[in-house]
Amino acid sequence: MNRMRKINILLLNFATTFAFIFWGGACSDNSSNKDASNDVLDISQQENNPCNIPHDPLNPAMRMNFFDTLLPANLNNPTLENLMIEGFYNGDFIWLLEMNGVDDGSTDTDGKFHLYTGSGIPVGSFPDSNCFRYRNDPRWPDAEANVGISGDDISWINGEPKINITVPVFKTDPVTHEQNLLLTLPLKDVVISSGKFNANRTAIGAENNCATANGGVLEGMITVEDAKNVVIQEMGLTLCGLLSGDKGTDTSNPSDDCAKPISQWPQQPDGEVNGQPAFKMSACFSATSAVIIK
Repeated sequence: MNRMRKINILLLNFATTFAFIFWGGACSDNSSNKDASNDVLDISQQENNPCNIPHDPLNPAMRMNFFDTLLPANLNNPTLENLMIEGFYNGDFIWLLEMNGVDDGSTDTDGKFHLYTGSGIPVGSFPDSNCFRYRNDPRWPDAEANVGISGDDISWINGEPKINITVPVFKTDPVTHEQNLLLTLPLKDVVISSGKFNANRTAIGAENNCATANGGVLEGMITVEDAKNVVIQEMGLTLCGLLSGDKGTDTSNPSDDCAKPISQWPQQPDGEVNGQPAFKMSACFSATSAVIIK
């Protein structure tokens, strides 16, 4: 998909959505896929507002603001990408990154920092507030690892355990303002293979555009079993149906996706996780400074 067209669509979707949606709380994945808890916490008027934390270049906190799938090809789907782009702009897709102990080149020179990452929800009214907290939902646990750094260049440390993370993406109903689960990204063996901080470490990559020399690159796997369990109602198929191309006899019914033997799928898994077939995944991302409170 043409990258400028993506940005134009993104801006149009944002303008349209902003006119109709009052940004509400985050949600959890219950039987109705609606928010049952995790309401937005509005502490902006509190005297000791914990969101008033200055940026720390040695411990930068960020929120992804753009995510563009590169592989597999079927995941680079215009409909899916537009849904995810909308999520970034209306607070339905919040992926947080905390990077603690980033080298300053003098007192800290061990060549690594500690990454803590997971799904988040706004604290206060999004997008006016740039403050977030982790969702803390056991169905989508956070993850952590040590990541390599040289100067401002990020890379994975050989031998460092890879991480598993599932990030939910929601969609807000413009009438009821309820968030409904759109899909999850169940990622295994994830690494951040490259990326670069800007000069004051308030960003990775250019805002809303990761196709730059500084953009982050994330690589991982999506197992067939995990993909079968993710239903994308808006597209009438499972994540497995999307990735494999085996959408069943009724292309609007997710229940018969991936029913054929794997050997008959148009796009077959090209990797494995613990002996289980999986699709290799890579994406570029950009991120900007945020406040993350516990």
